Amino acid sequence: MEFRTPTSIDEMEEILGEIFCYYRLRREEYQKVELQPLRLSHLRYTKPSQQQIVEIATGQLAGAQKREILKYKAELSAQIKAKTALLEKRNAQLEQGVKKLEETYDNAKQKYIEWAQKRGVTSNSTVEKTLIDYDLKLVKEINAFKTPIEVEIATVEGELIDLNEKLQNADGYFDEVFQLELENKKTELSEQYDKTVRDVNKYNNSLDEKTQRYDNTIIEAGASLKLKYMQIEQEPIPKEELVRIGYYRDVINCVSSYLDTLNALDAYEVLTENKNIIAYLDDFYSTLLYAYKLRIN
Repeated sequence: MEFRTPTSIDEMEEILGEIFCYYRLRREEYQKVELQPLRLSHLRYTKPSQQQIVEIATGQLAGAQKREILKYKAELSAQIKAKTALLEKRNAQLEQGVKKLEETYDNAKQKYIEWAQKRGVTSNSTVEKTLIDYDLKLVKEINAFKTPIEVEIATVEGELIDLNEKLQNADGYFDEVFQLELENKKTELSEQYDKTVRDVNKYNNSLDEKTQRYDNTIIEAGASLKLKYMQIEQEPIPKEELVRIGYYRDVINCVSSYLDTLNALDAYEVLTENKNIIAYLDDFYSTLLYAYKLRIN
């Protein structure tokens, strides 16, 4: 007997039952049965109207559009927040940096003035030139410090203007996108419904032909059609006969084909825990059990 390889305990027991019925049950003679004529019902389908298609398409897209708008606005708001924080940070950095430079140069000038006063040379041209140099260096350092920060501030301010404009225009932008997607969805749905109409018509047109072919088959085969059914005999088939006809061979092959997919320990546990297998293996159960026990060792 040919049988599929089991992939689970339940499937193995099912196949064992089929093998048992195939070899150990007897069939009576075929008995005639009367088959009923084929009765098929036509499919009914009405394509949605254009208004219904618009409503369906809108319903399918509306939720996704709302989520996209919320996501888009949230991303823009997060960027605006980050840019605003950066702008505040750079302005504070600029103010503090300039103030620190001014304080540094003021301290240096004051020390120089005090030095000149101690020596009585405050009106000396060299002292005056040195004080002017302090002021020039301060201006130069302040400009060098401010320039990259002011460039960055200008850039960030431009980005903030752009982001705020996008946020203000988000609803209008997505309305335009939604209208385009809606038209595409309406076309897609209409094509799907048209295909369904064609398929339904094709199916319905084939029903009469199928019904006629089936009726002809009943007429031709009805007189000779027989079904077999199985009945358990009162006396069991001798073990020697079961061996000869291959019953035990198929049972052992069925069980082994599943157990061999497992490791030795799992296979042994399946044999010990599923006592139903004994009913199919009879005396060969202990032999098979011992064989898998040896594999563990």
